Amino acid sequence: MQDKHHKPHLRKQHRESVLKPKRCRECKAQFVPVRAMQPVCNEYKCKIAYATKAAAKAKKAREQRQRREKREWVEANRSYGYLLEKAQKAVNAYVRVRDHDKACISCGRFNPGIVFGGVFDAGHYRSVGSSASTRFHLLNIWKQCKHCNDSRGLSGNPIEYRKALVLKLGEKRVLQLEHDNAVRKYSKGDLRRIATIFRKRERLYKRLKGL
Repeated sequence: MQDKHHKPHLRKQHRESVLKPKRCRECKAQFVPVRAMQPVCNEYKCKIAYATKAAAKAKKAREQRQRREKREWVEANRSYGYLLEKAQKAVNAYVRVRDHDKACISCGRFNPGIVFGGVFDAGHYRSVGSSASTRFHLLNIWKQCKHCNDSRGLSGNPIEYRKALVLKLGEKRVLQLEHDNAVRKYSKGDLRRIATIFRKRERLYKRLKGL
C-alpha cells in the first residue's frame, strides 16, 4: 500500500523535471534544455558564439562603468576655480539668451558690426574683479557689445551703462546695486547648482524665443 501511494508522486516529479523545448539564441533551432536557464542548444559552435558575445558584452559594460566612475571622480574633485568659472559661464549664457532681442545696454546698438566686435557679451555693471558679491546678480548683468565690454574697447562703458540702468531700474535700485557689498560665500555644491539651474533656464528661454 505504501508503494502505491508513492508512485503518483514520483510520476509527478518526473513530469516536472522535463523542461519545455526552447529556441536557441544562436541557430534559432528548437532544443530541450538540460538546465532551466540554458540560452543555447548543445551545438559546440552555438556555445562558442554565445560565450564570445557574452564576454564582449561584459567587457563593454565594464569599460562603460570604468569611464562613468572616472567621470564621477573627476567631477567630484573639480577645483573651486573651475566650478566658479563654469557657474559664471552658465549665468552669462542665460543673460545673452534672456536679452537676445535687446540692444547693447551701454551704446544701444542692436548690430554692433565687425568694427565693434561683431557679437555680444554678458556685461557686468559692477565688474567681477571689483565686486565679487554681485557676480551672479542678474540686475548687474546685461547684454553688452564687445566694444563696450572689452578692455581694449570702452572697458565696460560704465557711464552709459549706469544711465541705461537708471532708466531701466530706477535710481533707487541702481544705488542699492552699487552699495551691495554683502559677503557671499559659495560652496562647491552651490556653484554646481547655479550652473545647473542657469543651463536649464538658458534651454527654456531658447525654446520660448525660438532660438
